[in-house]
Amino acid sequence: MENDNTSRRKSYIGLALAAMTIFIKSTKIVAALKVLKFTKPLITVISMAISAVLYGIGLGPWFGVGLVAMLFIHEMGHIIALRMKGYETPGPVFIPFLGAVIFAPKFDNRDTEAFVGFGGPLFGTIGALACLAIWPFTDGKTAEIVLLVSYVGIFLNLFNLIPISPMDGGRVTQAIGGWFKYVGLGVLLVYTITTGQPGILLIWILCLDGFKRFTLWLRPWLAGILGVSMATLMFLGYGDPQPWHITVMDCVIAIILTGMYWIKDSARSENGDAGNIDDRAYPTGGVRAKWLGYYLGLVVLASFVIFWQVGHLPHEVKQHSEQLTSPQVQ
Repeated sequence: MENDNTSRRKSYIGLALAAMTIFIKSTKIVAALKVLKFTKPLITVISMAISAVLYGIGLGPWFGVGLVAMLFIHEMGHIIALRMKGYETPGPVFIPFLGAVIFAPKFDNRDTEAFVGFGGPLFGTIGALACLAIWPFTDGKTAEIVLLVSYVGIFLNLFNLIPISPMDGGRVTQAIGGWFKYVGLGVLLVYTITTGQPGILLIWILCLDGFKRFTLWLRPWLAGILGVSMATLMFLGYGDPQPWHITVMDCVIAIILTGMYWIKDSARSENGDAGNIDDRAYPTGGVRAKWLGYYLGLVVLASFVIFWQVGHLPHEVKQHSEQLTSPQVQ
């Protein structure tokens, strides 16, 4: 029984990691390219539909639809927050197997950035809780899918609240104090060791962008070392197996990010730029306390919900993969 529970928990972690990787890995790359800046609503709808179909091939059609819905609600939280602050932005663009992205401007003050950053996890958590509220009124395979969608939705938003850039948690806590990103590093380190998944090293490469005080030549080398380590561990079979094309994609993204750091930091070095230090003023103590309360409140709520969900998840995801790929809604 203990081995079955361990296998089941690993299955859930693997499922959540797959969704989390889909959600996060492309944000920096697509945002840097700016190729879809003037997206119209039709592009959002079409890209959502394509993503749902492609996710459904590997995860099951209804789970694919649910995952895209969770991503959409999260991104709309950012968009609504942006528009509340007077910023115009197009709808999210979905990139199959890479995630969803919006194009946010540079913010003049920390309070506004925190407000926009908090909107995604807040709306995303509310969406996942709404899905969970529906679960008791379903049964059979439908109940299984609804609970899994809610679980992955909570997981995605909780993971995204890690207080380090480019996570939304980093955008919120930068209004509280610069020291918070070191807390985020500690949380990410514990999570990496606990899960033992090489793909998490890709998130480490992304997070290097939040440490602009590094000696300029150091960041590209760290990114390269992390990328090579990730590829080596995947090749040696560490962590839960994933499709070969996802592994190749992870390695390609690591190479692209390393190249971006190399080009960016080389240009900074030539221009005598010490590292683009964020010199924006911090808000007042009352505003900092407000964001700390909002942040911790959402983290505690999401943690409590996901802890409860783990005890109610269906049977082993891997053993039911065939049923999940062609479920019948009841």
